Amino acid sequence: MNVLFCNHLASERLVAGAEFVLLTIAGKVDRHRFKPLLLSNREGRVNILARAAGIETHLLPFDLFGGFLFPGPKTGRLLARFAASQEGALRELASLMEDQKIGLVVANSIVNVTPLLAAQRAGIPAVWLIHEILHPFPCIANPLRRALATFLFPLRNLLRRGSEGLESLSSLADRIVVLSERAREELAPSRELQERMVTVPPPLRPEIFAAASQEEPRFPGEEEELVVAYLGVLSRHKGTQDFLSAAALVARETRRVRFIVAGGAMDPRYEASLRKRVRRLRLDDLVTFTGFLEDPTPVYRQAHVVCLVSLYDEPFGMVVTEAMAFGKTVVAYETGAVREILQEGETGFIVPKGDPGALARRILALVKERGVLRRIGANARKSSLARYNPSDYVQRIERIMEEALPHG
Repeated sequence: MNVLFCNHLASERLVAGAEFVLLTIAGKVDRHRFKPLLLSNREGRVNILARAAGIETHLLPFDLFGGFLFPGPKTGRLLARFAASQEGALRELASLMEDQKIGLVVANSIVNVTPLLAAQRAGIPAVWLIHEILHPFPCIANPLRRALATFLFPLRNLLRRGSEGLESLSSLADRIVVLSERAREELAPSRELQERMVTVPPPLRPEIFAAASQEEPRFPGEEEELVVAYLGVLSRHKGTQDFLSAAALVARETRRVRFIVAGGAMDPRYEASLRKRVRRLRLDDLVTFTGFLEDPTPVYRQAHVVCLVSLYDEPFGMVVTEAMAFGKTVVAYETGAVREILQEGETGFIVPKGDPGALARRILALVKERGVLRRIGANARKSSLARYNPSDYVQRIERIMEEALPHG
């Protein structure tokens, strides 16, 4: 059966978690049962990686729909208006699906609605991989709009049913896969949605799983400097600036800690502001920027501690599971589904969200307690490799794909 995997974002330089998950499924599905094809709305790095893996790729421009991120009583009307605006793209998508004899559509991201509408029109079953949690207010770039939305949306929702605007989700896909129970709680307020929705935590990337499985973690000696890393997209809502604030606080107490900022920025101006801040704080000798890394394995090997500092509710936190797989101690803001991954004091540490001071204090404690790094790292590695095996994940998704088919 031909399966069209539909990607929502194709950056020229970056490949984010949702794209890695889609590539993992497309690259590892049973080729005797499924032939994967990848669709993107423009050329990008994810397409290059797909072709390198022997996956046929197609490009067709279409827009994204953000209405489900901030649902409300007008969401249904907004979706209908959006569908009308995409009429040309829907016709082309339906034609592509017919020409390629597509038997199943798999789309990633809650904003990736257009391929699902086309599949619905063509009578093709669909699986929807939703990677988001609702109301990601810190992601709003404009400070005034961000502040107003953060205040007004929760107030409005107190006066209305929590499920308003989400009813259309169940009509767009035969099966919906979410990353965490935290996400499921928000996205499945009704019984109809709950019946179509299943929680499947995302896997470790195959290359990460292979590397972490084959080597024993290295822990720092008593006199060795500690290496603390941030990995991911550099952005305000990911909290990169909080990581640097914590670095500055740690540097006031000791110069025996080095910091790595591993990742690229969607906005070059933001990255430039971070680098300028490091120079202003005189941390040039302690902070290293790597830029975008297609393979973060060298950073995981070098680091002893990895930080997750997102200021919005992470629907999961793939950096956490990857760092754990390498036996690293994770210090994470309490955000989204972090507590579904980490067990405080056993497989990692959790500090209050938006508190660089608490982050710095935990890092300083680890400078003094090297034995904790060994104990936490061993527990974390065992947990991650057992729970986030990519082959096990793909088998679960294959079963869900089968269930979505008319005979499933």
